[in-house]
Order: sequence, then structure tokens, then C-alpha cells
Amino acid sequence: MTLQELRERLAERAPLEAEREALFSQKSALEERLQREKINLEYERTDVQDMENNTLKSLFYAAIGKKEERLRKEEDEAEAAERQYQSTQKELETVNARIRRIEFELRELKRAERDYELFAKDLQAKLEAISPLLSEEDAITMARLQKELDEQKQHQACFARITEAGKQLNKSIVSVDEALEEMYYESQHGSVFTRQERYREVEARKQVALIQTTRFMELLSKNVSFQNEYCVDPDSLQTRIQRALIRCYNNTPNADCMIPDVPNLSLNVAGILSELEQKTERSKRHQAEIESRLSQLLEKYQTT
Repeated sequence: MTLQELRERLAERAPLEAEREALFSQKSALEERLQREKINLEYERTDVQDMENNTLKSLFYAAIGKKEERLRKEEDEAEAAERQYQSTQKELETVNARIRRIEFELRELKRAERDYELFAKDLQAKLEAISPLLSEEDAITMARLQKELDEQKQHQACFARITEAGKQLNKSIVSVDEALEEMYYESQHGSVFTRQERYREVEARKQVALIQTTRFMELLSKNVSFQNEYCVDPDSLQTRIQRALIRCYNNTPNADCMIPDVPNLSLNVAGILSELEQKTERSKRHQAEIESRLSQLLEKYQTT
């Protein structure tokens, strides 16, 4: 591959990874839905069996002369449940197939990454070899370009660390929200013991998210400035929990009005990650321009 082809190939990684992440979320939701639909299908099939056998339910409808009508209704509901289950199953299979394809493409991209790394090492070695031949002006130019190249690589490494920390924080926020949903369910249906267990789980996940929030904020404050203003406020997690508790135990739908607002942590983290992605892409374009200029400089001396 040429240098330009390698750059274009490597540019495919980010959208593929973003699509894979979205597909994993979709897969998780489909698996949960499929499990619910499986339970519903089994329930509907049991209703049909009850009407076909000499159960109390069957005898009751036979006694009032509506057994056949009720049986057809139960069969229709079972068929509808089965169609829905099979539809979700096919949708899940499609998502899994796309995930497998993306993971294959990402593995293939590793070859392009290795080729690019080899190109970078080869370019550096050749530049060192011609350095004694450079004119004073070209020597100054090469030194400046190599310094800029090192800076861009450092920027990208920094952006990658912060981006990874932000993604981990987002996962923790989602984990807290999932625990809050479980807590709400247990508040309506569970025992006092299970309610306490769910609340302790919420607090445990919150502590993990707070640690990750602190790390994310430290990385941001030391390394990056942004065009937009973002407020990464860990109090957002506590606000979510307080509002959930009011809904759970005070049965108050308008809990949002009772707790002061704070900046939405997950939205602000998402905004930061989006801007980081833009910064990374600009840095990569700048790196590509520098490498092109260094390659041109190399060609100038290789052909003289």
C-alpha cells in the first residue's frame, strides 16, 4: 500500500469501533427482550395446553360453551408470541453477524497499522541517513518538522488516554442507572432485604463512578483545553440517586422539582469525547501533512 492508502485505511478504525459499540448496546437490549419474549411464549403455550387438557380452566369454558372460542384465542396469542420471538431472534442474529464482520475488519486493520509503523520507522531511518547531505535550510526544516511530528504523536497519545477514561466513566454512569432501575423495581415488588441490597449496589457503583470521574477530571485539567465549556460535576450522580429515592419511596412523580439541578454528567462527558475525537482527527491530518513533507524532503535527496 502507498502512504495515502494506509492513511485512508486507518481512518476506517474510528467509525468501525463506534458502530461496534452501538451494536453491543443493541445486542444487550435484544438479548433482554428475547428473554422476556421467551418467558411470554412459554406462558402462552401453557395457556393453550391448559385449554387442550382437562384442567379446571378448560372445564370451566366447556361448561359455559366457549371452550373452542377460548382455545382459538389462546392459540392466536401463542402464535403471535412465537412470531415476535422469532423476529427478535432474527434481529439478534443479524446484529451478531455484523459484530463478527466488524471484528474481522478491525483485525485486518491491524495489518495496516503494522505497515504504517514500519513506514514511520523506515522514514525516520532514511532521514537520519541523509542528514549529513542536507543543506542548512533543509536541516532546519527537517528538525522543525520532526519536532512537530513528535508533538502530534504526544497529543494523540494524550487524547487516547482521556478518551479511554471518558468511555470507562460513561460505562460506570450507565451501570449506576441500571442499578437505579433495579432499585425502583424492588421498591415496588421486593422485600425490605432486597431493597436494601439494591440500594447498597447503587452506592457501590456510584463510588466506582466517582473514582473514575476524579481521574477523568485530572486528565482533562492537566492536558486539554476545549472550545466549549463543560462542567464535569460528580454531584450529578448523587442528584440522580436522590431523585430515584423520592420516586421509589415517596411515590412522587415530580421528584425533579424537589432536587436542585446540576449539570448532566453523562451529556457533558459525551460532549468532551466528541470534541476529543475532533481534536484527534485534526492532529492525525496534521501528522499526515508533516509525514508527506518529510517524504518529499527525503525524495529530494534520494534523487540527487
